[in-house]
Amino acid sequence: MKFDCIEQRVRRSATAGFTLAEVLVAIGGFGILMSALAVVFTSSARMERDIAAQFESQQGAMMIVGELKGHLREATRVELDAEGRSVMLLLPGGREVSYWHDAESRRVLRRIGDGGVRVLGSRKLPIESFCVRLEGHLALIEITAATGPERAPGVRQRLVLRTYAKSRNGAF
Repeated sequence: MKFDCIEQRVRRSATAGFTLAEVLVAIGGFGILMSALAVVFTSSARMERDIAAQFESQQGAMMIVGELKGHLREATRVELDAEGRSVMLLLPGGREVSYWHDAESRRVLRRIGDGGVRVLGSRKLPIESFCVRLEGHLALIEITAATGPERAPGVRQRLVLRTYAKSRNGAF
């Protein structure tokens, strides 16, 4: 009887655990699940970063348009080059403000009076075109830029901002 009891314990302990194959299958399944989760997390982080960059680019373009629009409203005189890519404004008090597009750096630049040149907008916003046209008593401001991730040029979107400004001082 004593041996029967020991024999039953040996049989129970042999069937109570997991086999090596079962453990390897479980570890493999867990590894596949963790890999899938890692891919989801990295792609969502990349998407969040791209959306933030696009938002920053749009904000930069709107800042350029808003600043120029404010100066156009206050201008007492407006001078444009033939293509409308640079504009010189004379503000009340005799202060000159110039805006122009530098095609090489793809930026809009501004100079107030004899001061230094300031780059407008976001560094992540390459400006493709910048144009100001006078149409009767309105000035049309148009900026075209590429937004989105720089590492994926095929995904980049074109941002076109058009707005009108009306002079308060009859400059145009």
